[in-house]
Amino acid sequence: MLKKLRSRFILITMSLISVILIIILIGVCFFMAQSEEYQSLMQMEEISKSEGIIRHPIPPMFIAKDTKPPKHPPFPLISNFSSNSFAVKLNADGTVIEITPQFESEIQTEQIPDFIAQVETQNQPEGIIKVNNIQVRFLKTDKPYGSIIVFLDRTTELATLNRLLLICTLIGFISLIILFIITVRLSKWAISPIETAWEKQKQFVADASHELKTPLTVITTNIDVVLSNSLDYVENQSKWLHYIKSEVNRMTKLVNDLLYLAKLDDDTSKLIKSNFNMSEVYMNTCLPFESIVFESHKFLNLDIASDLMYYGDESRLKQVMIILIDNAIKNTPEGGLITLALKSTHNKIILSITNTGPGIPNEYHDKIFERFYRVDSSRARQTGGYGLGLSIAKSIVTQHQGTIHVSSSVEGPTTFTVILPLKILY
Repeated sequence: MLKKLRSRFILITMSLISVILIIILIGVCFFMAQSEEYQSLMQMEEISKSEGIIRHPIPPMFIAKDTKPPKHPPFPLISNFSSNSFAVKLNADGTVIEITPQFESEIQTEQIPDFIAQVETQNQPEGIIKVNNIQVRFLKTDKPYGSIIVFLDRTTELATLNRLLLICTLIGFISLIILFIITVRLSKWAISPIETAWEKQKQFVADASHELKTPLTVITTNIDVVLSNSLDYVENQSKWLHYIKSEVNRMTKLVNDLLYLAKLDDDTSKLIKSNFNMSEVYMNTCLPFESIVFESHKFLNLDIASDLMYYGDESRLKQVMIILIDNAIKNTPEGGLITLALKSTHNKIILSITNTGPGIPNEYHDKIFERFYRVDSSRARQTGGYGLGLSIAKSIVTQHQGTIHVSSSVEGPTTFTVILPLKILY
């Protein structure tokens, strides 16, 4: 699937780039051809206006600094203006009056009627004719004595356009090769988030299936035991029924957590924000756990700053606190200490929960926030965990534009820290 997606990405990208590149190169060639045509026509119009006599201005190097260049240079020169052009003057009845410049060969002069005949067949003042397999541009202008036709050889113009076309083709070909290599490299980068998401999805499905398989197996086994003694009293089979109920409860919690995570991942899941006293909420969240800590022979220390106001989703942030406190209690040995702290600094609210006892190796610090990930799966099974709590907590904190991280070592202690940007509305 990912290979097909990557191939499609490359195909679509290269198609768009090729179309854009071709349009650009065609545009360059088109405007260059228009520019050449415009320059040729301007050159021919100048020849027509000067009647074949071109006045060359004095070069700037011979003009005094304090004098202005004269409007008309002092001496006219008869010139062919360009080595690839000539002009033919005709009277009213079409007879050739003068050819400028004069041809040195009579053979060239004898071909003039062919040029004029082709111009007459065009029935337009300007255009292109072909003589002796050579394209010639012409411009016919009416004069008092009749008309003047200027001819311009297109060999140089066509050579320029052909060179431009060749250069554009080479540039386009080389550009496509370079862009293809870049696109292939970029496709890996573009597809990598999808590939990561796909791998996580497959892992998520596998983990969820594994977690559901165990309680389903237990339920099935206990039902078989109950059915094997179908005539027995319910009281005598209560042990198996309690096992079934316990696994159903665990499955219900797992399904609810999965649905909650799905809602958190959905962009349409909006936070119900309000301005509330975070210190009071944190204190009220911690109090119910005091009895659990006392009964498990552990110690609880509270360091909560008073009257810290925060703007956010109170219920979801309360769930983050419950997850972290419950996690700390489960992973603290008897006689251990759990410290809960809440303070404000530099426009941020910092929530930290520290517990003594064995910690988390550095290589697992990022992985523990992944779904279904547990450093010690056997221990998590005993405490009834599925490895979703920290993932839920991270998703909620991220929704509040905050961060959560763990600081721990193998020997301990372990500290989970939540940093939330302070947003207060009065």
